[in-house]
Formats: sequence, C-alpha cells, structure tokens
Amino acid sequence: MSLILWILLSFVNQSAVQQEAEVVLPSVPCLEQYDEAEASYKKIEIAFTSGEAPLAGQLYLPVSDGPHPLVVLLPGGGNNVEYLRNTPNFFAPRFAHCSLAALTFDKRGTGESGGDYATSTFDDFINDAGAAIRKMAARPDIDADQIGVVGFSQGGRLAPIVAVRSPQVAFVASVSGPLTSVEDTRYFALENAFRRSQVSDSVLARVMPLWRQHLDFVAADDLVSLQRLDQVLAEMSNKVHPALLPPQSDRLPQTGIYNSMGLDFSTELAHLRVPWLSLYGEMDAVVPVQKSLDILHERMATGQHNNYSVIVVPGVSHSFVHPETHESVPFERFVFDWILKQVEEVGGKSLNKTH
Repeated sequence: MSLILWILLSFVNQSAVQQEAEVVLPSVPCLEQYDEAEASYKKIEIAFTSGEAPLAGQLYLPVSDGPHPLVVLLPGGGNNVEYLRNTPNFFAPRFAHCSLAALTFDKRGTGESGGDYATSTFDDFINDAGAAIRKMAARPDIDADQIGVVGFSQGGRLAPIVAVRSPQVAFVASVSGPLTSVEDTRYFALENAFRRSQVSDSVLARVMPLWRQHLDFVAADDLVSLQRLDQVLAEMSNKVHPALLPPQSDRLPQTGIYNSMGLDFSTELAHLRVPWLSLYGEMDAVVPVQKSLDILHERMATGQHNNYSVIVVPGVSHSFVHPETHESVPFERFVFDWILKQVEEVGGKSLNKTH
C-alpha cells in the first residue's frame, strides 16, 4: 500500500526541507503479523502515586527476558474511560509482541485511578506521566535508558513536555498533538464542529466572536468579564440556538481543557533534547495542523534541535480516516517503525522481526 505523504526528509542548516514524496507504508513484521488470539505477553497491574493521587495502570511485558525498553502511552482528552483506554489498549499488546514493554494507566479521576478529574489541569497530567516513568525506571525488568513516551491527541500535546521535564525519557512520539495554545486549539475545533453541523456563516459571524471572548476570559481567569458576558449571551439566546453559545459563567465545564485554558507549552518545546516524531492528518478538524507545524519548526530552530521527524498524511482526519470513503490509514505503522528504530539504534539489535 502506498500513500502520498508530506514527510520531513532532511535538515539543512537547522531548517527543515519539506517535500512531497510517494512513500510506501513502512513494513513492520512484528506488528503486521500480530494475532490477538495467539499473542503472548504478560500483563501486570500497576499502582503508583502522583502527588496525593493514587493512579492505576497495566504494564504489558514481552515474554522474553528483560530488561525491556518501555513505551508509556498517554491518552486523549476527556474523562470517558472506555474511550480513553481504546487507543492505548490497542497499542500496548502490540508493543509487547514487538519486544517492548508498554504502560497504560487511567487518567487521574477516571477508571481505577484516584484524584479529582474536575479540578485537574494539563500540568497534573504531565506530572502523572512523570511519576509513571519514575516508577517504571526503578523496575529491574525495564531498561531505564530506553523509556519513551507516545501521546495521542491531548496526550500528543503533553508527550513532548513530559520529555522535557522528565530526564529519563529517551524518545517521544506525538500523534495528532496540537502545539497551539489550549485556547486557540479549542476555538479552531469549535468552529470546525459548527461548520460540520452546517451552521450558516451568518450565525457563525454572531457566535464565534462570543466564543473568542469567552475563551479569552476563561484563559485569563477573569470571572468579572465572564459574568458581564452572561447578559450578552442571554440576549443572543433569543436569536440563535442556545447550544451554539458559550456556557454561562456559573456553568463552566469542569474539565482538564477548561482548567488549562490559559496554558501554552510551546515555549518549553525549545528545551527538547531527545528524538521526536510528530504525526498528523492533513484534514484534522480538531488540531490546527499548519500552525502546529510552524510552532514546531520554530521551536526546534530556537533550541537548535534537529533530531525530529514530521509526517503529515494528506486527506485524512484527526483519527487518520478519509472523511469521504471512511477508509482508515494504519498510522500505527509509522509510530512502530520509528520507535523500533530508536530502540534498535541504542540497543544494537533488531526488534522489528517476525515473532
């Protein structure tokens, strides 16, 4: 299977040269021949703490003798535990089948993990990942020199910051991870969601400026301005459907996104010093891909860090699905291929083989 990919091919004088090229999906035998019914790996329940929050997860281990390289998997946004577990639980046993250990854990305040999701912030999630990494690095069956982080969507935003703040991290991969501010990402996703719902341009012209004000005030933690906006929203609710309007000041969502609205981690990216893969779908309606890429290249240039790779798959969504045909691209092949190469470069042996 071949695709036309926009792929970062080379670096010249600390500047990325982006070209369009036809590239065959990488062959990853250990992944392609994975059979859930016949797969063999060990799964261990894991408990650790981050601050005062007791967190719970599962460690997937290869059946071979360790110590093993480890991948820590960070989920997307929200607190729907079944949805959050879906992608990490797809990746983890496949990593174990490919001779890497993999850790999944429930986000604080969800599933088996304690803590309060309603008051959590992205900084909390970053700290939680750091605590997980320290816990794993102390295990004799884990190679503490080969611990990586892979994040999906919201986790993709946080993964490189985890790598900046946690010295044990040796490599990082982000899948559909926004690099724009939390506020700008939210605005972008909302506008696209309204357009997909066929909200007219005339209605958007009324509601989107109100959303911008609302998000600005939330980011600034400006309750007085939010309360003043309530009257405007009440009046506008007689002209457009209330579901299109921001919430009133006394009904703000209690989510990690809202609690983190004022955060912008992009400046920290300049301190990244480990290999980094960023993977995007060109037609992503949740993440501002081009703006994220602009930030990525700028921050890597600022930090004089050239060991990073970018792949943009054209014509596919946030989840790497073609909107019209609903055909999905097996994006996991890019992630596995890149990570196995990082591990093999350090470990000196091929893991990408038939099991």
